[in-house]
Amino acid sequence: MTVREPANALFSHYVELYSQFSREKKSFLDLAMYDQRMEVFHYTKLFNEIMQSFDSRQIFVKKFEEIIFGKTEDLYALLTGEDVPCIPQTLEINNHKKEEDGHVLTGKDFALKDMVREILESSGVLENECFWPIKKILWPVLKSLDILKIRQMKVPKPTMEERNALREYLKNESQILRRLYGIEYV
Repeated sequence: MTVREPANALFSHYVELYSQFSREKKSFLDLAMYDQRMEVFHYTKLFNEIMQSFDSRQIFVKKFEEIIFGKTEDLYALLTGEDVPCIPQTLEINNHKKEEDGHVLTGKDFALKDMVREILESSGVLENECFWPIKKILWPVLKSLDILKIRQMKVPKPTMEERNALREYLKNESQILRRLYGIEYV
């Protein structure tokens, strides 16, 4: 299992799902603390769920940041069963988010098709088998909307006060990583 520093991971997750979150008119801080979609980075809850099925000694936890920077000898040993150290190799970073004046630009342009599809999925139209004639009509329309691109979305970066409040709120998340797996985030 890979983990990231909780506050940074939550903001990254927020940026990735911004097209959904932006419609909800809730602050990043409120979503990060209380939204169920963000609980994957609330490690106390996550590990409590995992430990219902596995003993903590059966769980291998690795910092995402170490994998990116090629510190993978222990991962190599786990996967191969060999103690032969692998040659550290830094991974190519494919993070295309750009920062701009207190904002982060999302990593991709959104097509109008993506937004319409999300609305249809959230309303249940695309999953409902009774609506197959509607789906048959909608599919060509959705495909044609793919050419209409909407520019990258601007996601406001959290203020220093919001980051500090989130880190304080997530203090236990970092402590569980340190206590159970020796993973330290400052």
